[in-house]
This record gives sequence, structure tokens and C-alpha cells, in this order.
Amino acid sequence: MEKERGMEERQATPALQEFPQLRRLPFFSAQNQGLIADYLAHLRARHYAPSMQEATLRALKSFAVLMPQVRQAVLYEDLTQTTPADIDAWIEASFQQQLAPGISSGQRTRARRSRRSVNTASSMCTVNGVGGTKAS
Repeated sequence: MEKERGMEERQATPALQEFPQLRRLPFFSAQNQGLIADYLAHLRARHYAPSMQEATLRALKSFAVLMPQVRQAVLYEDLTQTTPADIDAWIEASFQQQLAPGISSGQRTRARRSRRSVNTASSMCTVNGVGGTKAS
């Protein structure tokens, strides 16, 4: 019953009204849903293609489900707590699940070291003025 109430609360949020596709990410807290909605609005305002919004949602879902269980509760509640180690774990899990494109192990190592993988959480935090300079 409590879980159902939580879902009802999320369905009533402005984020879900503006971005109904957020229903595909029910495991994220209302706070995270708001951050994600702000980031999607940021993409929309800058005229990114709708496919970019969809790719962002797919990446977030992949990130959430492939995250080690010990980190899931923390990140489901607050994505701003994402660490470089979380990104490394996501990259590694993607390769183990054969979800990442086929690249050599050397390229994978360089990708992990350079942190050039999409860090959606950091981007969203920067857009929202958390942990960086607010984007104009």
C-alpha cells in the first residue's frame, strides 16, 4: 500500500506531467525525477532531437539496473552521489552483459581512465547548479 501511495505521488508531479516517459524510471526518487526532468527540459530548450531525450532515458535505466546493489539505494534516492567508481562499474557491467559496443580491452581501459563515457548524473547536476556552475 505504501509503495502504491509513492507511485501516486510521483504520477502527480509536474515532472511526470511534462515528461510522461519518466514513468519508465519508477525506481528513482521524486528528487531524481525532478533532476532528470530538468535535464530533459534543458535538452529540449536547446533543440536537441527527441532521440537524444530517449537515449538519455535509456542510459539512465541501464545505469540504474546495472549498478551494484550496494549502490542502488543511494543512487535511486540521489543521483548527485554518483562517483567515478559508479561509472566504472556501469561500464564494466555493460561489457559483461554485452550491452556495450565491441571494442578492444585497451580501448575499454582508456575509456574508463579518461571518464569520457556519458556521465548523465554529473551533467544534470551541473545544469541544476549542483556541484558545478549553473549552465546559462
